[in-house]
Amino acid sequence: MLRRTRTRLGALALVLLSAAALSGCYTMKSTTVFHADDTVDVTASMAFDESVLTQLGQTQDSIVQQFQDSLAAQPDLAGKVTVAPYDADGQTGFSVTATGLTPAEATSLLSSNIGVSSDDTSADGSSSTDPGTAATQLYSHSGGTITLSSTPSTPSTDATPAGAQSSGATVTTSGDASVDPTALGIVIEERYTFPGPVQSTTIGHVDPDDPNTVVVDDYSQAQGLTAWQIVAADAAPGFSFGNVGLLALCGLLVVGAIGAFGYALTQIMGARRP
Repeated sequence: MLRRTRTRLGALALVLLSAAALSGCYTMKSTTVFHADDTVDVTASMAFDESVLTQLGQTQDSIVQQFQDSLAAQPDLAGKVTVAPYDADGQTGFSVTATGLTPAEATSLLSSNIGVSSDDTSADGSSSTDPGTAATQLYSHSGGTITLSSTPSTPSTDATPAGAQSSGATVTTSGDASVDPTALGIVIEERYTFPGPVQSTTIGHVDPDDPNTVVVDDYSQAQGLTAWQIVAADAAPGFSFGNVGLLALCGLLVVGAIGAFGYALTQIMGARRP
């Protein structure tokens, strides 16, 4: 079992809420697709109201360029990860697409060049560290079943950026009352898709239109502060890829590239604070 600390999906939201005079809304969406051969595809997007980017002193072009520069420093990801401008529903931002990742490449995607420091990353994707929520995560593929699980290693009260804390489905900023992220226009959706039907999940819900997919659209669940587990088949009914052993993916595969988005953009904001 491998241990890694990761940036929570909602970390950016907490920093946004605690930043002085910052208002507006944003949308973060990700889809992580697990294949029977233990490769992973990730698509993710982050889009802001124009007013948010203005207050951050950023533009769509500047954010896209920063991520492209980061990826250029990682030749092992060449041809597998792309960053592009993204616009939807009156918001603007960027998207990241990663295909055919190995565990080592998945770890590399969240390495220090993207804003996450690595303390012990080996060819099989051993472990890495970032300033987000500590969590132990495990991906296993055995006996025709894929199991994805996460166990928090840090209490929720210690897992939020300075000046903010998460409490259930609300967010509390320093000196302010708890607020509902939905009321602020914060939209988060994580999708985890497997080769076969989902057999059980303790997070989110199974997509009624796709039995192979778990959807997490609740802000508090997306924080990664509670233990959860998803169990799915590694093939459609009637097929099985058998026992292919145990593979640890260092936590990247739960948040995909979107975790790196959140942390890198908090760094961008931090540089702009007075």
